[in-house]
Amino acid sequence: MKKINSTALAFAILLMGPASGTALGAEHIRGRAPNAAEIYWRLDNDSFTGSDRGYTSGVEMGFTSPTVVSFQDSELSPLLRRLNRRLRWLQPGGFDENNVTLTFGQDMFTPEDWQRSDPDPLDRPYAGVLAIGVTFNGRDDDSMRTTTLNVGVVGPSARAEPTQNFVHGLLGSNEFRGWDHQLRDEPVFRVLHERLRKWNLTGAAQKADVIVHYGGSVGNLTSFANAGVEFRYGRGLPDNFGSATSLAVGENTAPSRTRSYTRRLPIHGFIALDARYVLNDITLDGNTWRDSVSVERKDFVADIGVGLAADWNGWEVTVARYFRTKEFEGQAWETDFGSIAFRRAIGRP
Repeated sequence: MKKINSTALAFAILLMGPASGTALGAEHIRGRAPNAAEIYWRLDNDSFTGSDRGYTSGVEMGFTSPTVVSFQDSELSPLLRRLNRRLRWLQPGGFDENNVTLTFGQDMFTPEDWQRSDPDPLDRPYAGVLAIGVTFNGRDDDSMRTTTLNVGVVGPSARAEPTQNFVHGLLGSNEFRGWDHQLRDEPVFRVLHERLRKWNLTGAAQKADVIVHYGGSVGNLTSFANAGVEFRYGRGLPDNFGSATSLAVGENTAPSRTRSYTRRLPIHGFIALDARYVLNDITLDGNTWRDSVSVERKDFVADIGVGLAADWNGWEVTVARYFRTKEFEGQAWETDFGSIAFRRAIGRP
């Protein structure tokens, strides 16, 4: 849904890639199977469900380091180790299985009536968000701690309008007419922290598990407290901490200890719930320090996601549908969007 600068892409690969270009040796993670660095791409879009409003599109790409004992491990690139030294305050302590994820993404939000050049002041504002993020994960057998720092911009510099016009032009869709009234340019940031706990429900077979999470976000982009649960069932269930990648907690890429390379397709289904008490959301509340359009935001919001994930020969594909309760007073429809994500191991062990 947006153009990716090739220089930024090359830099991200260099930053996130292991120094040796190979996976971490098994001896570094307590005798367990090694895992490689990964790249991934995710697209959320409400057109998958037949609508074009609210959270109308989101795209994110990311690079995940191999699992390492220390955030200064020599398996990480020198650039990444330098970044890690500057961001020690974000890193979980007390774990010997850690990794780092770098993300780059764009989200766009539009009101119900695309034909109005003067948008309804009671409907959600036009808004685009462009942001980069760094996430630090630490895990043990059944628990995980993760912290993400996002920085970026909201407003015309997020390039949501030209991105939407370009894609709609390719598809022959209607051009939205109210982007002149979008939120103004403003730097945004947030720190998102989540803690997760997992229980295997089927013993050694690992065919079903349940993952509980809680945490929150602080920043002018979003501030909230949240909690939720995810249930997964299927064949070849991955040893990570969740498959619902489009929930807030799903932005944290869990370090997976194992990956399947079998002829039989490992596939599982999942259902996830995330509920949060929202203190601020710039895409609804409007600009922080300047006058802008806004709506009366609801304090309590919940998401439900259902989907399938398959993992085969180094590729992981996830398809899901998400339902979100109304986010502001007078909202005519609940948010409903589809999501597809691809993940690929680099340098398979």
